[in-house]
Amino acid sequence: MNFFRSEPTVKEQQRQNDRELRKAGRDLDRDKAALEREEKKLLVQLRAQKNRIYSANSKIASVQIHNKAMGANIAIAAAMGTTTKTMGNMNKVMNPHQIAKDMEAFKQASTKMDMTDEMSK
Repeated sequence: MNFFRSEPTVKEQQRQNDRELRKAGRDLDRDKAALEREEKKLLVQLRAQKNRIYSANSKIASVQIHNKAMGANIAIAAAMGTTTKTMGNMNKVMNPHQIAKDMEAFKQASTKMDMTDEMSK
C-alpha cells in the first residue's frame, strides 16, 4: 500500500482503462496489418508457384507432342523402306523394257483395229 497516495477516483480509473483499451486496439491493428502484409506475400508466392506449374505442364505437353511426331516419322520411314523393297522386287519381276515393247505392240494393234473398224463402216 502506498500511504502517500490516495486511491484513484472512478474518473481516473476510467481514463486508465480507456488508455489501456486504446493501446490494445492499436496493438490489434498492428497485428492485423502485419498479417495482411504476410498474406499478400504468400499470395504473390502462390501465384508465382502456379505460373511455374503451368509452365512445367506446357513443357511436358510440348515434349509429348514432339515424342508423338518422332514416332510418326519413324513409322513413315519404315513404310518408305518397305515400299522401296516392294518396288525393287516389282522391278525384278517386271522387265520395264519388255513392258514398253508390249505397250508399243498394243498401241499398234489398237491403231490397226481402229483402222479396220473404220473401213468396215
